[in-house]
Amino acid sequence: MQPVVDPILSSRWGPRHDQSVSHHLATVDSPTGLVYAYDLTWDEYAVLATDVPRAAVEAALGRTLASDAHLTVETLAGLLANSLTTPTQAAETSSQLATGVEL
Repeated sequence: MQPVVDPILSSRWGPRHDQSVSHHLATVDSPTGLVYAYDLTWDEYAVLATDVPRAAVEAALGRTLASDAHLTVETLAGLLANSLTTPTQAAETSSQLATGVEL
């Protein structure tokens, strides 16, 4: 069994640039995982979505990085929701997104 993997997608999110977003994978080969944010200042975690395919995370992250120099967790959560509602991905996941994410 391979170890748990939590790749950090970015660590400079939010107005204070102190929030990080990670995609928690049970193993290196896991096709889906949990997307969560961590606020260093407040020492708080927020789950953005569960059972998220790697492709949806990569698509949302790519659109976020291309669209705004001031990254917010809310922006990523919205783009992630859009990625998960496409017909091909909606059939592959049962993700529940957190609404009103505030860190």
